[in-house]
Amino acid sequence: MAATFYRISVLHTNIEFLSEQRSGVGTRFRETRKGSGRDGISEVEVIEYVDSDHIRLVDDYYGAVWDTLYSVVDDGGSTRLTMAVEAQLHKLLAKLTMSLTMSGYRKNMVKNIDAVKAHCEARPRPFA
Repeated sequence: MAATFYRISVLHTNIEFLSEQRSGVGTRFRETRKGSGRDGISEVEVIEYVDSDHIRLVDDYYGAVWDTLYSVVDDGGSTRLTMAVEAQLHKLLAKLTMSLTMSGYRKNMVKNIDAVKAHCEARPRPFA
């Protein structure tokens, strides 16, 4: 699942698995993200995974611990993907600059979710 997501992503340039497993709780990987003029690298761990329901990822990046939850639900014959992100800031620089960087972060996340949506909608669907 992680490898598929990162192939679709418009923000990520590389993924390297750090654990033997490739999916499920305990999967760890290093991701490289496009940044403002430079790439950023973080190590991500899957801490929750329920097939066809949700996945929760945690990573420490840019002075904050990021807790990201992706959920899918049936929405009247369609599927709704939601993303919830919490950041626990632990470095002074992150605390000082977070409000300035959130606008760009949100724009990048919208681009990424739009890429996932386009990928899912382009896939052939079985006949009912």
